[in-house]
Amino acid sequence: MANPIPLEFDTHKDMRVVTEPGEAYGDNINLIAVVPREFTRLVANYPIVIAKDQKTGEFNFCVLTGFEKGENLFLDGTYWDASYIPLEMQRRPFFAATEEGSDKAVVYVDADDPRAQSATGERIFEASGEQTEYFRKVNGVLADLVVGIHEARRLMAALLEHDLVEPVRFNIKLASGKDGHFDGLYAIDDEKVAALEGDVLADLHKSGFLKIIHVQIASLVHIQSLIDRKNRRVLAQGA
Repeated sequence: MANPIPLEFDTHKDMRVVTEPGEAYGDNINLIAVVPREFTRLVANYPIVIAKDQKTGEFNFCVLTGFEKGENLFLDGTYWDASYIPLEMQRRPFFAATEEGSDKAVVYVDADDPRAQSATGERIFEASGEQTEYFRKVNGVLADLVVGIHEARRLMAALLEHDLVEPVRFNIKLASGKDGHFDGLYAIDDEKVAALEGDVLADLHKSGFLKIIHVQIASLVHIQSLIDRKNRRVLAQGA
């Protein structure tokens, strides 16, 4: 559970943040929330899927990074093997929330996040109280996420309105000889998208959603590369 505390200079002036990835910092997760504005960068490495929150029933965009809970096949020690790291991981241990009845976002830090400490890592404040270059970049990430979450909700509402979300099952063939499948996720139905026409097609194109939809569909080619990553790890562990 996160322990959010509003970020303030007086309280956090000595805080440092570890920026390298690692299991010790909670990076060993197999589903990472993403927003549409980063799809064109994610598509170079990750399969973009849709996950349903079992408590709220809400659909969310995610990248799949492993086939088991606690498995991130892009994580190799303290190295993240991809050309791009999702915004959700870049922003940690910070997050932003808008105040009720206002568009103003307040920045919080998770006081229990092991990245946030005072021994080593990147400083967030200069002695003068000014933000460091590192933290200015984090603020840019947080701003992208605040806007991106609203965009994601709009896109998801359009997908559900036109019945374009379908459950998917991924068949997995492992080097160990054990085959199986991975399900419980959703994706955009490419056949229904191809059949769109008239005002619906025009509206999706005008809103910019159509391009994003095709990027998500194209990203699923990385399911096989994710299986390949899994097999390389299985073989390495068996060596």
